[in-house]
Amino acid sequence: MLKRLIASFKNIVPEAELEPHVMWRSIAVMTWVSFLFAGIASMLFFASFEPTILASLATFSVNWSAQAIYTLGFLLFWLFGFCTSLVSAILLALPWSKRAKHMPE
Repeated sequence: MLKRLIASFKNIVPEAELEPHVMWRSIAVMTWVSFLFAGIASMLFFASFEPTILASLATFSVNWSAQAIYTLGFLLFWLFGFCTSLVSAILLALPWSKRAKHMPE
């Protein structure tokens, strides 16, 4: 049934037009998932560690405010989450021909 649905969808929208939309949708999903991950990870991390104490433990002098450290931590968690989502999407991506073979009917 799923193969028939995809085949009928290919008749409505040509595959050449469908590919760019799938790519942008995948990027949007990866960005959103990594944003949620960064929010949760930064809450958990900074609930355990005080940013000013972390700045004093650095091997080089960091004279940043707590808000700057929170922001940098969130952005680093977001980047890490996006990279892991990107690698997962690349590993899970299959060409349409292989995807159609592996889908249940």
